[in-house]
Amino acid sequence: MAVLTADEIFIPPEATACAVAKRHSASVQEGDDENRTLTEEGVALCDAVRGDYRLLGTRLAPQFGPALYFASNLNRSVITQFDVTHARQIRRDARVNTQRLTLRVLDEGRWVKGRIEQGYTEPQLIREALGSAEVMADLRAKAPVYEVVSDLIDLVLRRNGFNDECRYVDVVGHEIGLSLMALEAGIEVGELGLKPLQAYLYFLMGDQVISVQKFAPSATLRK
Repeated sequence: MAVLTADEIFIPPEATACAVAKRHSASVQEGDDENRTLTEEGVALCDAVRGDYRLLGTRLAPQFGPALYFASNLNRSVITQFDVTHARQIRRDARVNTQRLTLRVLDEGRWVKGRIEQGYTEPQLIREALGSAEVMADLRAKAPVYEVVSDLIDLVLRRNGFNDECRYVDVVGHEIGLSLMALEAGIEVGELGLKPLQAYLYFLMGDQVISVQKFAPSATLRK
């Protein structure tokens, strides 16, 4: 499975636009979903990867121009985006809110619980679920997969609602929505599953995705 650093990312010279879709950092589990923030470890991870994302940005900007920064309207997404990028403007967009898509709807949570007890990591859970036609059919029956992923694609890959000068989008979102979008864009099943602050990178010609790559700052690979 190819997991790339900022120096290893290949930028197709023919690409006319790009998108960075990264998962928010580790968040507290207590409290209501909208207002949860980051754990101490989550804040430290933002600090640890900031240089990696800054380097990535310096590689992308000469070809695609300045980034527009987006987050969902959940606190953990906005805080992650600011802590990593120190962006002066972060747009909250409901199309990034994919947290309605969760593997915990499968078999009333037993599908996930059983695999966690077997020692599965979250990326392994995502790969197994999204690579199974049977599981995906069950997920589509229980969650608005098509609607949510279409909205995310509309923002991240189509850049709808913005002028033609917007050629570089940087989004902080949620799993499993980010992996479902990557799967729709053509990434291999073995590449699926983001740990906190890993990302999928998309390169496009017009509206056509010509490359999807998985970006993993070194700090995200530590246990």
